[in-house]
Amino acid sequence: MALILRKPTLDDAIHMLAVQNSAFKNSALNIRCFPASDPKTELSHIEWIKEKIKLQELTLACDEEGQILGWSRWVRRPIQDPRPPKPIFTPDMYPQTGDPELAVRFFQTNVERMEDIVGSENVMFLSMLVVRQEAQRKGVGSALIKPGVQAADEEGWICYVNATEGGKGLYEKFGFRTVETSWFADGILTHHMKREAKGTANSYH
Repeated sequence: MALILRKPTLDDAIHMLAVQNSAFKNSALNIRCFPASDPKTELSHIEWIKEKIKLQELTLACDEEGQILGWSRWVRRPIQDPRPPKPIFTPDMYPQTGDPELAVRFFQTNVERMEDIVGSENVMFLSMLVVRQEAQRKGVGSALIKPGVQAADEEGWICYVNATEGGKGLYEKFGFRTVETSWFADGILTHHMKREAKGTANSYH
């Protein structure tokens, strides 16, 4: 499949949300914590996407006709001294018709585990990777992972991702390895995965 990678504009935001909804349609976390029937779900997601578009942190993968098939968010996180305070998540930040307590536990745990695992290193963090359901397993995810991995290798940085069970295998192909796994309700889990800097045994070639 021929893919075109580009930066999104604000006009792309609604289409990016549609891709996200498709990608997470069967996600137990999404179903429990972000009910489609709650207006806060769509509003909070679209606001987050627009904010990251303005920060130039997102990348789209489109087909030759321009349809958005997937998108990613890679974030450079250099070592900071002193370290910035950890974000604190609270139930009021999430849709009240869902399970805000689970959402808090999930996202707070992911932040804390990342800090414990790579907080003292320069990191390329894959914060988000979503691919439209019908475009999955067709190279879209790989196309969005490669630029971040290559940028990390050029700078000698490690990479990090909080992965689902379904995404774990793809990340392993790029040299990510599970350092720790966190378990939540209903089989929801996160594999906290790290990829060593270029030149080490786990580097992707």
